[in-house]
Amino acid sequence: MLFSSIYLGLVVISIYLVLAISKYRYWYLGGDWEQEFVDNATLLSTSEKPLMIKDFISLNSTLDGPMHSMEVLANCCSEEIDVLRVSPDVQAIENLIPENIYSDIYVIYASDELLENLKNQFGERLQILEGEQGPPRWKLSLKSEK
Repeated sequence: MLFSSIYLGLVVISIYLVLAISKYRYWYLGGDWEQEFVDNATLLSTSEKPLMIKDFISLNSTLDGPMHSMEVLANCCSEEIDVLRVSPDVQAIENLIPENIYSDIYVIYASDELLENLKNQFGERLQILEGEQGPPRWKLSLKSEK
């Protein structure tokens, strides 16, 4: 009878803990260094119709790029997010993005080659976003401000 009570108590505690953990959206994040995923997901979620430009290569790793991107996208609260996957040497990227559809265009977890290519194509219209943890994030403006 004692062992049955202990077993039943452990089952009840386990069910309670699973329910308590499932209430938190970012429960799996292991530390402050992963706060960047939360920050990037919040950035994309607060935009009306965002576009994320990616080459799925991050920190010169073909594993980190998709993994970090999927962690961010899985935690977004918006269903209006589009992802444009391009190669690092893409030319005339402005022609690939329809006009007046996206409220914000971001470049997150991109390779150095893609960032350099975008800087060459857009110049000062590609602005770095400051103030959050993790690798730099960039915001792209398609129209030049006159």
